Order: sequence, then structure tokens, then C-alpha cells
Amino acid sequence: MLFSGQIPSALLQLQGVVDGVKECGSVFKVRREGSTSLCPSEYGLYFQDAQGRDAFWFGVWTLFWTEHRFPLCFGVAERWGPEVMEAFLRTYKGPTRQFKHGYTVGWIDQQTMAGGNAVNAVWSVLAPVIEATVAAGSGRASPLGSDV
Repeated sequence: MLFSGQIPSALLQLQGVVDGVKECGSVFKVRREGSTSLCPSEYGLYFQDAQGRDAFWFGVWTLFWTEHRFPLCFGVAERWGPEVMEAFLRTYKGPTRQFKHGYTVGWIDQQTMAGGNAVNAVWSVLAPVIEATVAAGSGRASPLGSDV
């Protein structure tokens, strides 16, 4: 497998989908996160609320990929507040798993990636969830206890 030409092609496809979702989501405040290592622990996007607080994550989480065999995943962290978590669970109807660091994670399945335009297919899954979690995040109280 290591000497297969499929590995570089697959990695380029994953990067293309993450970058394409960033372009599709350009109406939102987005922060890219990723290592410069050949196999980063994370390569993804944090969608932020109006106050610049994280409200949704999407990308490649290498540990999730290794353990569950889904290279593209998304979700929310418990520390982002109950409003964000409730919006995620209310809007995303697919399967989820509790994962490291208090994340509730969904994933992009092989069927979604197999279509002719993976970016559009992935965006159609993510867009309503991003919209809901970002809106919920914008409505949460500031960490200082008053709306900023």
C-alpha cells in the first residue's frame, strides 16, 4: 500500500474537498487549522460565530480516520456551549460518535465522496449544520457573562 499511487491521489482529493468547502463557506468567518507535517493530526476548518468563537469544525482528523475509517469528519466541541451542541444535534440527522476532547463527530461517507462533485455533495451535508451552529454560537452569552 505504501508504494501505491493511490495514496497521493487520495490525499490530494481530501485537501481539495476541505479547500473547496472553505470556498463554499466564504460567507462565514473561517479559520484554517493544519500542521505542515506530512501526516498532520488535523487539517481542517473552524467556522466561527459573529464574536469569532469556534462553532463548527470540518476536515481531516487523523486519529478519527485511523480509529473509524472515515477521513473527513465534522462536529462540535462540548466546550463551545450547549446552544451550539443542541443546534448540531437538531440539524444533523446522520450518525454521530462521541470522540476525543469532548467532540461530537459526524462523518462524510464513501457514497457522498463517490459522486461527480465531492465538494458540492459535502457542502450540501454541511451547509445547514454550519448555518445552525454558527447562529447558535452567536446567540450564546460571552465568556465574561454579558453580550459583547
